[in-house]
Amino acid sequence: MSHPSLSTLGKLENLLRVTNLTITRVSYLCAQYGISSCFEANLSRATKGGRPLPPDADLARRGLLLKIENLIQQAKPFELSFSNTDAVKQILDRIDDGGLWFAVVDTTEPVPTTE
Repeated sequence: MSHPSLSTLGKLENLLRVTNLTITRVSYLCAQYGISSCFEANLSRATKGGRPLPPDADLARRGLLLKIENLIQQAKPFELSFSNTDAVKQILDRIDDGGLWFAVVDTTEPVPTTE
């Protein structure tokens, strides 16, 4: 069985690779949820050197990353932007509260064609 921190680190690295999340944005979201030891420097060292994340808040941090992964799955086929971390937190909180969220897609614009 793998160490929980390594598993969490792998999830973090994958999210950084496949989304526009950054270490700074993840650190900010962790702080918004009161997750300790999720400082930008800790996350950066862990991702650059493969060092395990501090274990004191690992389960909470992993839970946040799982919520983000779930949000990405729910939004498919649409690609999400994580540039507004306050909005991301609001959406995650709504999902936690059992609220529904939806996207409005404007299909009235003509589809560009190549001529």
